[in-house]
Amino acid sequence: MDYRIAGKHGAGAGPGTYVKPLEGKLWEMHLHGRDGSARALYFAHVGRRLCVVRVFMKKTQKTPRREIELALRRIAQVERDEDV
Repeated sequence: MDYRIAGKHGAGAGPGTYVKPLEGKLWEMHLHGRDGSARALYFAHVGRRLCVVRVFMKKTQKTPRREIELALRRIAQVERDEDV
């Protein structure tokens, strides 16, 4: 698994935040806070911009397939809209 501490290697996230590749262009960022753990699904968009396409509260160890599919559809939509 390619876990990286985002504060050191990623997009300026705080300590204890990790990122990993999921599928294709899609990456997952683990966020930990007072109210529990959340996941942000994102991809690198034109240049050095990151585009967050989904955020949800963690309930299971594994990222649910429906969340990945929704994020992939949103990536496709963002990329289609850029072509217009």
